[in-house]
Amino acid sequence: MSGVGEARSALPAVGGAALAVAAAVLFGASTPLIQRAGAGVGPFTTAGLLYAGAALAGVLSRRSQQREAGIGRHDLPRLLAMAAFGALLAPVALAWGLQRTSAAGASLMLAFEALFTALLAWWAYGESVDRRVGAAMVLLLAGGIALVFDQGRVDAGSAWGLLAVLAATAAWGVDNLLSRKLAERDPGRVVAAKAALGALASGALAWLTTEPRPSLAATLGLLAIGATGYGLSLRLYLLAQRSFTVIRDYAHTPDGFERAIRTIRAITAGKLYVLFGAGGDRDRDKRPIMGRLAEEGADWVVLALDNPRTEDPERIFEDIESGMRRGNHTRIDDREEAIRDTISKLGRGDCLLLLGKGHETYQIMGHEKLPFDERAIVRAAVGEMA
Repeated sequence: MSGVGEARSALPAVGGAALAVAAAVLFGASTPLIQRAGAGVGPFTTAGLLYAGAALAGVLSRRSQQREAGIGRHDLPRLLAMAAFGALLAPVALAWGLQRTSAAGASLMLAFEALFTALLAWWAYGESVDRRVGAAMVLLLAGGIALVFDQGRVDAGSAWGLLAVLAATAAWGVDNLLSRKLAERDPGRVVAAKAALGALASGALAWLTTEPRPSLAATLGLLAIGATGYGLSLRLYLLAQRSFTVIRDYAHTPDGFERAIRTIRAITAGKLYVLFGAGGDRDRDKRPIMGRLAEEGADWVVLALDNPRTEDPERIFEDIESGMRRGNHTRIDDREEAIRDTISKLGRGDCLLLLGKGHETYQIMGHEKLPFDERAIVRAAVGEMA
């Protein structure tokens, strides 16, 4: 599967990627600052101050419930899990590791967060990992192993510090996975709630373990770093997840449809739109099954031409519709027009799943193979909205 960002609130299509990069930069830059500001401060105290700062940033960035969805009681278990992994285990492990290794080595190890996030997404949601992503993951793993062994030969304590940072990235990977379902909520409230829970837990552990009180300078420094590197970074990350709402997949069989729709449904906070057709001069028996699966899994279904070849498009659509009973679908024969029309209807948190063509850059009409690149069509439609 491959995703393309939507345009929302006049943001360009690259807005989601830019937000994700900004979040990563803020988070990565915080590591050497934490080591400097938190020198001599206990790990629980460090984590507590970082997330106290993040909570403050979240409170200050909240928006009215008329503009953003609030947090409900059913979100509490997920928030508690996010706080446990992302606001307690991860920062405590990072703070402990930073006291035993270099900031440069720790910053390099933080790249493993992307590795763990990708692996967990593959495990939990069945996300595909193409060759480029797989190669990048292998290189990250090899680099991390080499770094740990190199540090271990010089200083065993430094190697343990790097392993602690590695554990922190794994915990943040779980946190990233859990946060997906809350991307539709007001990011300020999500940040405030998660950070407050983490700060309270870390503060309580700091008191129980009798960690020494930090100096005023260390306190203010860690609060500021937490507000930007953790609070603002998480806010941007949540917003970035909203921006990628158009997904293409080559699925063109009932089994492929079921898996693709189930996977995307699980990570879609808003409405799920599914757009598909069926190849002409091919197996007709699968068409009503795909129609039923689409209407059952989606909020709205759009039927459009795939590769009709020499078969009458009317018969293709009739076959698909014979398996549909709910009436939650429309038909727009021209696939490009259908894509543009559906994208124009997408709201915050919605997702459009384009099924059937995937990597194909053509459409077969009769005996002609015509240029047809869904990726280019989506980008153009998004650009027009912006």
